[in-house]
Amino acid sequence: MGVSLGVLDGALVVAEARGDAAAAGLEAGDVVVSVGDEDATDLEPKAAAAKVRKARDAGVRDIDFVFARRLGPREPAPESTPAADAAAAALERSDREAALERELEGTKRALDKAAAFARSLDAKHKESLRREKVRHELVGDASSRADALEKQLVEAKMQLAQTALENGELRMQLRNS
Repeated sequence: MGVSLGVLDGALVVAEARGDAAAAGLEAGDVVVSVGDEDATDLEPKAAAAKVRKARDAGVRDIDFVFARRLGPREPAPESTPAADAAAAALERSDREAALERELEGTKRALDKAAAFARSLDAKHKESLRREKVRHELVGDASSRADALEKQLVEAKMQLAQTALENGELRMQLRNS
């Protein structure tokens, strides 16, 4: 949240505004009107810190603080108290935790998408390997069949030549006789 809280004239006030709080316009001396849904007019810094810790421990990410601009002449900013600093630190941790949780969720979604894509690529790769194996088997089978047919053809031609030779010898013998 970027504030240190203190007590001034019995009211919980901003002792120092920094970071996002200062950028949002909070100034030292602004009065804390409510913390969450609780009126803060009688709230001590320790009680505010305890409320923030309790909410954070219960898993609440955001706690609404309502501030009011102090009217009249500005008084010097109150000294920050350890309890008020603890409350501010708890809020800052809560804000950082919320930001980290959002970043973690985004990272998880991106990781889920990447894992799904990797599974898809793996499935496509396995299918490609399966097709390559089938193609290789078909080519091997076709090559084996072609070799066998070529061998049968050579054997048939040799048998035909043998038969032709035998027929030719028969004719020659018949002519000579």
